[in-house]
Amino acid sequence: MNAVELLPPKLAEIAEIIGVDEALKLSAAWPGIRLHVPNKITAIHAISVEIGLKAAQQLCAIYGGTDLVIPMATRAHRQQLHLAILQELQDGASASELARKYGLHQFTIYRLSSEHKKAEQGQLF
Repeated sequence: MNAVELLPPKLAEIAEIIGVDEALKLSAAWPGIRLHVPNKITAIHAISVEIGLKAAQQLCAIYGGTDLVIPMATRAHRQQLHLAILQELQDGASASELARKYGLHQFTIYRLSSEHKKAEQGQLF
């Protein structure tokens, strides 16, 4: 399942305009919060600072002058976190180190690793 499939419909629509990474940044910065999108935007505007000027301009071109309630992307953010953890495990980080870093239980890290290994083994057969 890709990241777009995990996004709420409105955020998927926004991702089509500004990109998935930028839409996730928007969702992380304003989760479930009404955001006024100006008609014109500068590099120092909070939206530009968060997602970059180009993406902010693209957002304004479509939604300028409106208020958007930015959907929460809990599933997509969780998937990003899990992928980051799996990558760090692969790079040699320990479960206890990652548990401290991400504020998770050490057994959660073990479970993620185990589920990932089972999924990989299932793909082999």
